[in-house]
Amino acid sequence: MYRAFATSMVVAALVLFLGATEARAGDYDLLIIANKSAPASSASRAELKSYFLKKRTSWKGGGRVIPLNAPSGSQLRKAFQSKVLSMSGSEEEEYWKDEGIRRGTQKPAEISNTLKAVYHLRRSVSYVFRKDYKGGVVKILAVF
Repeated sequence: MYRAFATSMVVAALVLFLGATEARAGDYDLLIIANKSAPASSASRAELKSYFLKKRTSWKGGGRVIPLNAPSGSQLRKAFQSKVLSMSGSEEEEYWKDEGIRRGTQKPAEISNTLKAVYHLRRSVSYVFRKDYKGGVVKILAVF
């Protein structure tokens, strides 16, 4: 009897522990964020793709746009490449090699803390997972 009770308590503790460590729904939504000085209040996937591939260098409302990427190979960058650019990491690298040769265009800077960078850099745009977002610091342009 005691053994059955002890076993059920261990199972219950494991269920509680595993449930507590599971990510909440929406934690890994990709938020596209911009500095509060950016003139845009929203942006489509096509607009964002054109900013990050530097086909468009100014905001719709005027002023230079400064795209900032998460580090290459990070989960955050992979999510962005898939959901916004519709590219793999190798496809994006190939794109930038080609752009560098044909137009001399450099890829956006890679920043480890995109939220902090966007907060401090006027007219910048980047992305974070919802779980890493701190409300009111920057504005959200889109969610994917």
